[in-house]
Amino acid sequence: LVCVGNIDPVPEVCDGLDNDCDGTPDVPACLAVGANDVRLDNTTANSIQLDMHARGNRIHAVWLDTSSGDANILHNCSADGGANWRTNWGVATGGADQVKPRVLMDPSASGPVYIAYEQFQGNNRRVYILTNDACDDSFNTAARLDVDDGSDSLNIDLAADGAGRVAVVWEDFDEGTTIDDSARNVWLSVSTDNGVNWSTAVRVNADLDPTESLA
Repeated sequence: LVCVGNIDPVPEVCDGLDNDCDGTPDVPACLAVGANDVRLDNTTANSIQLDMHARGNRIHAVWLDTSSGDANILHNCSADGGANWRTNWGVATGGADQVKPRVLMDPSASGPVYIAYEQFQGNNRRVYILTNDACDDSFNTAARLDVDDGSDSLNIDLAADGAGRVAVVWEDFDEGTTIDDSARNVWLSVSTDNGVNWSTAVRVNADLDPTESLA
């Protein structure tokens, strides 16, 4: 009698499967921090809302850091596929709280990296974006993209085409005086020169049900 396709127990290899047939996928050692893992934050405060993007061996990471007592956006970069990392840079710091960072590398071989984030102004959030052509802290001055109409701007997303064009969209929430007056709309700003200049923000959704448009 020959059992074709029989799978016998083998040592665990940290692949999410129950290789040794003991009823538990992997072993505790598979979940431990590896010898080659690199910790990017260097504080006992909260480091949250991590976002990362890679192009070839270049990797950019951004996150929210609270070590200063405020909510600030930190950035780091690796030029060798994550083997080595630079010093953390505060790309958005100061008295105002910044949250929800997003990072995007232009798909072209020499294109820039874009970092967008929400910054509080009073109780509302504003949309800002920074651009850098290198794996260092030489970011340009942050550009504000949203319209200053007293509404809340949040839920940023962005995309680039590798030919100098990059688009940023976000949700704009206007609370109004009553629930019936409240509106959620989607807004857009575009750069055609790798983030040097930005178009005036425009609303892209139709004026239908004011409660239904979300970025």
